[in-house]
Amino acid sequence: MNIKHEVALGWSHKLWNLPTAIFVGLTLSLCFLIFHPETIPFWDYPPHLARLYILKLNGSDPIIAEYFSINWHFVPNLALDLFAYPLLQFLEPDTIMRIFICVGFLIGASGTIYLHRTLGGKGIWPYFVFLFLINDILAFGFLSFVFSNGLVAWVFAFWIKSKEMNVWAKLCLFTLATMLLLTAHLFAFCVYALLVGSYEIAAFIERYKDKNTLFSNNFIVGAAQFIPSFILFFLTRTVSSGVPFSAGSIMAKLSGLASLISLYFIELQLIVIAFIGLFIIFMLVKKKAQIASRMYVFIILSFAFFIVAPGDAFGSFFLDRRMPIAFLFPLIASIQFKPIKINHSLCWSALVAVCLSQYAYVGYKWTIFDRQYNDLYVAAKDLKAGDKLLHFNLEKDSFADNFAPPVIRFPEHLMLTNGVISPYVFADPRHQPISYHGPFAKGAAEYPSIPQYDEERIEKLKIALDAELYLDFDYLLLTDFDKDFLANSTRWQPYAEEGIFKTYKKMDILKVTP
Repeated sequence: MNIKHEVALGWSHKLWNLPTAIFVGLTLSLCFLIFHPETIPFWDYPPHLARLYILKLNGSDPIIAEYFSINWHFVPNLALDLFAYPLLQFLEPDTIMRIFICVGFLIGASGTIYLHRTLGGKGIWPYFVFLFLINDILAFGFLSFVFSNGLVAWVFAFWIKSKEMNVWAKLCLFTLATMLLLTAHLFAFCVYALLVGSYEIAAFIERYKDKNTLFSNNFIVGAAQFIPSFILFFLTRTVSSGVPFSAGSIMAKLSGLASLISLYFIELQLIVIAFIGLFIIFMLVKKKAQIASRMYVFIILSFAFFIVAPGDAFGSFFLDRRMPIAFLFPLIASIQFKPIKINHSLCWSALVAVCLSQYAYVGYKWTIFDRQYNDLYVAAKDLKAGDKLLHFNLEKDSFADNFAPPVIRFPEHLMLTNGVISPYVFADPRHQPISYHGPFAKGAAEYPSIPQYDEERIEKLKIALDAELYLDFDYLLLTDFDKDFLANSTRWQPYAEEGIFKTYKKMDILKVTP
C-alpha cells in the first residue's frame, strides 16, 4: 500500500466514507449511552433538571411558585437554559437535557475535526477526540461549560477562514459570535479570546520576521471584537456580587489532567493521559508530528495558564480541573501527524474498539448507580407536594474523589417527582435565571455552621437539627448517618429508611415535652 493511498484512506472528500461512518457510529453510541440509564449520575444534573422544571411550569404551579421565581437576566452561563426554553413546551426537561448533552458531543467532535482540517491537518488523529468526550468534568454536570467548548472550536475555525472577509462585516459577525460565546459560558469566551490572541500574536511575529506591516486588519479586528463582550461581562451580577477566589493546588492540577477521560479510576486515567502525552511528545521529537502553523503560542500560553490557574474564581468552581478540558479541542486540532506507512483500517478499528469499550464500562457503572436512586425514592415515600426537605450528607469521600452518585443532590429529584421543596436547586442569580425564596435561602449564614468531615460534626449536627431554625422544614434526609442518629430528638422522629438514606419527620412541637 503506497503512502498516497494510505493518506486517502485516512481522509476522503466523498460524502460517505470510512471516517464519516465511524463519526456517525461513535456519535450514535454516545447518544445511546446518554439515553439508556434511568437517571444520569452527574453531580449537577439534578439541580439543572429541577431548574428546567421550574422554567417549564412558568409560575403555573402555586406551590413551586411560592418558593421559586423566574428572573431572566444576563449571566455568562446560559447555554442550557436558552437551548431548553423553546423546547420546554413540547418535551420533558429530562429529555431536553439528554438531547443537549448529545448535541454537545456532536458540536465538540465535529468542531475539533473541522478545526484540525482548517489548520491543514489530515488523517485519523482528530477522531481520537471521541475518547475524551466522556470525561470527569461532564460527570460533574458542568453541561453548559462542556457544550460551549465545541462552539469555541467552530468559531475559531471560522475566524481562521475569514482572512479575506470585508473588515466591517467581519467585525460585526465576530462581535456577535464573541457575545454568543460569553452568553453560553464565560470559559468559552475566555478560551476563544486566548485562541484568537495567541494566533494573531504568532502572525505578528511572522510579519516582524518578514519585515512586513506589523498590524494587519486581522490583528485590529481580533482585538476589537471582544470590547462589547468585556463591557457586558463586567456589568453582570457574576462580577457585581463579588468574585470568590481560591488558590489552586498541585493535586487539583493532576486531577485536572486525569479528568480528561472518565474511567471511574483516577490512577488509571492518569496513566492513560500520561501515555498519550508521552507518545505525542515522542512523535514531535522524532519529527513524525508537528504543531500547526501559528498555534505554538496558544500551546505555550495554555500550559502557563494551567500552571498558575486558581481553584475558584468569577463564581466558577474547579477552574484548574476544567482548564485541560477547555483547552482539549484546540490542542488536539493543533497536532498534525505526518503520513507514515501504517494499516489505517487497523487504526480505525482500534479507535472504535477503545471508544466502545470505554462507553460500555461507563454505561455499566451507571446502571449500578441507578440502584441508589431507587433507594432514595423508597426512603422518601409518601412525601407530597409542598413538603419542605433539608438534606445532610456525611460521606467520607467527596464526589470529586470517587464520582459515585451525587447523593447530596437527590432532593431535587424529589421536587421533580412529588413537588417537594428543597433549597439546593440552582437558584443563584449570579449564575441562573431562577431565584429561591424559601427556608435556607441565605444558605449557611442563616443556619448553624457545621464543620465538614471531622469527628465533632455528628454531635454538632445533632444540636443544630434540634434548633428552632430547622423547623422551617418538614423532613430531614440524612445520608450515611448512624441508624439512631436522632433517636432521642424532641423535634424529629424516624420516618423511613432504605440503603444509605434515612428520613426523619418533624414532630408536632405542641405535643412534645421539651
